Amino acid sequence: MREEQPIIESQPTYSLQELLDQCDASAVLPDDDSQWAASASVGKELI
Repeated sequence: MREEQPIIESQPTYSLQELLDQCDASAVLPDDDSQWAASASVGKELI
């Protein structure tokens, strides 16, 4: 039987704002992404 590895929590390398600053707001979403964004959430998804 395989031994489970512990979850290692580390500090993020980038802040959320730094990651958002790298996003291309003019990029076109594929159809499946648009369908996912329009569907009801089932947990703690970030939108």
